[in-house]
Amino acid sequence: TDALLAAESQQAGAKYALAKAQNDLGTAYTAFNQLVGLWSVDRPVLVDEIAYIPMENPDEEYAVAYALSNSPTVWLSEQNVNMQEIFKDLMFYTGNYRTYEARKIEAEQAKLDAVGAREAAEILARNLFYSVRVLEENYPVVEQTIKLAEENLRVGQLKYQLGMLTKAEVSALETALAQARQGLLELKNNHAYLKLTLEKPWA
Repeated sequence: TDALLAAESQQAGAKYALAKAQNDLGTAYTAFNQLVGLWSVDRPVLVDEIAYIPMENPDEEYAVAYALSNSPTVWLSEQNVNMQEIFKDLMFYTGNYRTYEARKIEAEQAKLDAVGAREAAEILARNLFYSVRVLEENYPVVEQTIKLAEENLRVGQLKYQLGMLTKAEVSALETALAQARQGLLELKNNHAYLKLTLEKPWA
């Protein structure tokens, strides 16, 4: 009786989780379809799974240097410093007279803005690099989780055939395996997205 109550409770929980997942899926499809211009009833299917490709050059300082040397925001801020240095010596560059002190302040502000732009670009690049590295370090762990879940299910199915496990317990093992596989898929997706963002963190 206790086992029956537990099984009924587990079934009710599973039904609720399924209904919520279906609702979340519908919401996600609607948002995606609006983004790419599809009809709200369309249900596009991802045919190819994203391949997991680790970073070719997992070097933090390289990633930072790349971001700083290729960032349009950093480049523009540095060009503004050069312009303000030139304008500092031109009292009528705006068409109206500007005091040297005002022009000097503008030049100093441009330098501060450039420093701020470089710092922001560096922080963003480092954060993205760390995020990608964490996913790459977790990848073998998630793979091992799947192997363990597969083995647990295999043993569970044998025990079920021998009457040592209930159908609900086998279903729980199947759910654990599905969740592990979903976790790996999400890791691959997040890794691909973050790695692409790291290549162009200014985009």
